[in-house]
Amino acid sequence: MPRTWIVIAIVAALLTFGILWLSGSEEPALPEVAEEPVDEVADYWIEGGDMERFGDDGRRLLELRAREMNHYSAREQTTLQEVWLHYQASDILAWDMVADSGKISDATRRVHLDGNVRLLRLPEEGPVMRLTTDWLELLTDEEIARTDAPVLMLQAGSRVTGTGLLALLGEDRISIQHDVKAIHETP
Repeated sequence: MPRTWIVIAIVAALLTFGILWLSGSEEPALPEVAEEPVDEVADYWIEGGDMERFGDDGRRLLELRAREMNHYSAREQTTLQEVWLHYQASDILAWDMVADSGKISDATRRVHLDGNVRLLRLPEEGPVMRLTTDWLELLTDEEIARTDAPVLMLQAGSRVTGTGLLALLGEDRISIQHDVKAIHETP
């Protein structure tokens, strides 16, 4: 008799398994795990890097220093940390630019500065102008600096605020684009 019970139990288990299999019942599928994107690795990096760019006439146009430079060939871009940039717009006018970070495009020669961006216009004569903004794009071939962010300009007792900036660096022309407010102190 015990064999009969064992045979009955085995047959019942097989029938149950067969019914479940034929009815299409499946165990709940595990959720698919998306693959994490692999962080792109810099193909080279430089600590305490310097870079210079010269014009066709041999004049140094740009000098750039950064605490850290990381180049990514897939993006054709170099990222920068703690950036200082000296731009020689002409023989009599230069600009110094400082930012927390930045990036340089290999193909377009654009420099994007980001975070606590400060510009100093350094004329051979006259007062120094100070500009601050959140981010700035420098187009070196066109001698243009621009931003859509809020801007503060200080120069010789004048304080000008607004949004957006277009600076024609070689021509020494600066335009704050929108919402301009100015305070001029008399000496």
